Amino acid sequence: MAVGAATERVEQGPRVCVQVFTGGARTAETCDPTHRHAGDRWDVGLLDLATGKLTEPDTHKKK
Repeated sequence: MAVGAATERVEQGPRVCVQVFTGGARTAETCDPTHRHAGDRWDVGLLDLATGKLTEPDTHKKK
């Protein structure tokens, strides 16, 4: 899952957060505190559809 920045987002400014709900309960939440330029991409991670959990972006990359 990835989120694209349409405009610049400064550090210490408003954050972008992703929340996942499965069966009516929040199963994952993560926020991006990083400075982003317009057009940048935030790789949130993989979403396990069975559990509603997010994995860290680096744990699913091939080595």
